[in-house]
Amino acid sequence: MRSIRRQITRSLLFGFIILMGLTGSAVYLSARYWLTAEFDHTLSATARSFAMLTRFDDNKVKIDFENELMPEFDRANGSAFFQLRVAGGKTIRRSRSLHESELPERFGETDRPSFWNLTLPSGRAGRAIGIHFVPKPAEEDDENVTPVGIPAVTIVVARDRTDLDRSLRWLGALLAGVGCIALGGVLFIVHRAVTRGLIPLADLGERSSQIGSHTLHTRFPVESMPSELAPICARLNDLLARLDRAFERERRFGADVAHELRTPLAELRSLAEVAQRWPDPNSETAGFFRDTLDIARQMESLVLALLAIARCEEGRQPIRRTAVEMPSLIREIWGRFAPMARDKDLKIAIEVERGGILRTDPELLRIALANLFSNAVEHAPAGGTVSIAMDVDEKGVRLTIANTVSDLQPEDVSHLFDRFWRKDSARTDGNHAGLGLSITRELTTLIGVELSAKMPSPEWVEFSLQFPGAALAGQPVEQ
Repeated sequence: MRSIRRQITRSLLFGFIILMGLTGSAVYLSARYWLTAEFDHTLSATARSFAMLTRFDDNKVKIDFENELMPEFDRANGSAFFQLRVAGGKTIRRSRSLHESELPERFGETDRPSFWNLTLPSGRAGRAIGIHFVPKPAEEDDENVTPVGIPAVTIVVARDRTDLDRSLRWLGALLAGVGCIALGGVLFIVHRAVTRGLIPLADLGERSSQIGSHTLHTRFPVESMPSELAPICARLNDLLARLDRAFERERRFGADVAHELRTPLAELRSLAEVAQRWPDPNSETAGFFRDTLDIARQMESLVLALLAIARCEEGRQPIRRTAVEMPSLIREIWGRFAPMARDKDLKIAIEVERGGILRTDPELLRIALANLFSNAVEHAPAGGTVSIAMDVDEKGVRLTIANTVSDLQPEDVSHLFDRFWRKDSARTDGNHAGLGLSITRELTTLIGVELSAKMPSPEWVEFSLQFPGAALAGQPVEQ
């Protein structure tokens, strides 16, 4: 399931990582550019100094280089190198640190020297500069001397770049460390900010999840909500108000109809009973009054069921909680349905040998269990199976009633607790009005028990009663 919190947090972190990566890369590349430029400037200054010290005298190219001026080139294991060549590759002079090695002959013009990285004779990484120039004649002050015939020379200067690379590595590590710390800080800040910002939305979701047919009076706060959620809350409040009015009209209609029909049905039943008890010997209406009495009883049962639902919905059904020993109650109620189960050749599995003592209303629980047992026996096919199991743990007591089915589909489960709902194949049975499970749902809700239904497999339907741990009135008992 998609989460707004995760999506916002992920997007912000992804954007921050990109921004930090670009910023860090820009800082690193800029620093590398300026540090390398500074290094190249030092190489260029050294190469130009060698060029200024180079003279053409007595038909030879000479360099006025003194080791004392640049001692780093005179060390045998030094980190600075140079090599001066004339056209054709003949070496005029080289640094002592170069020994017998050669520097690559790459060069550019004096105003546009060539720079490159290389591996120094010492095996370390280095950087070099090469320039191509024509040395000045020794008699440069003599205006009559011209540089005709003076050969061009190249000077290549190289230095160890270990310090430069170390500085760049430290800079990269510093930027990476700062980035990780910043990422952790941003993750903390973003998580807290997003969590705090989504508190109203989480509150709205929590309130919405608690709305049911019995809590339609709930209203969402509009004034305290952010401007983005206020219109949603207003529309939800309007929808809840209309649903509440519709449900109230439905409840009032059912209760009113039940009340209005109760008296005439009682009179009809009384008349049918009197007529059946003292029949007219010359009349053939005995069967008629017997059918009339059966119909009156069915309608009276329907009216009583509607009245029971109305009392539960309106909160007028009294609750009297006492200690109830579940295994005994289950076996007592099941005894009423055992003959019917035997007639249908049902296989019965009851596992309630050890149970618990609950504090609940025994009469309301008795009605609920009777409805569930009756439903299991009535709808299990002949030769099928009915299973009743009870588990006791620290969370409470869980009672499961399951039976095999032949005509129920998974999409039917959501309608099992609807009023007057029956599968088409059962609508010809006048003994069932489709209110038993509806009454059971109302009664269990009233006494604080969670009732649910599911189909664990296509051949089974399962009803579960979850009694909360707070309802336990004692320790499990031996049966």
